[in-house]
Amino acid sequence: MDSEKCRALVTAVELGSMSAAAQQLGYTASGITRMVNALEAELGITLIARTSRGVALTSDGVALEPFLRELALTAERARQQAAAAKAC
Repeated sequence: MDSEKCRALVTAVELGSMSAAAQQLGYTASGITRMVNALEAELGITLIARTSRGVALTSDGVALEPFLRELALTAERARQQAAAAKAC
């Protein structure tokens, strides 16, 4: 499971839209949508509901969100640690 896909999903849910997540993460809205779709396909479940008001977690998404968030955060911490080690 790709941590960047998890980060895209978590950010989209936090901000309420794919386009807001794209702007914050430096992707296009279609790029965020592709990542979330790929994550859902990989897991075999629908994680977010897309409505005219944005996106929200499904019941399956609510159940998995803590794990997806932790994976994204752990990957970010690893990137920061690697950058710090490289700077030394």
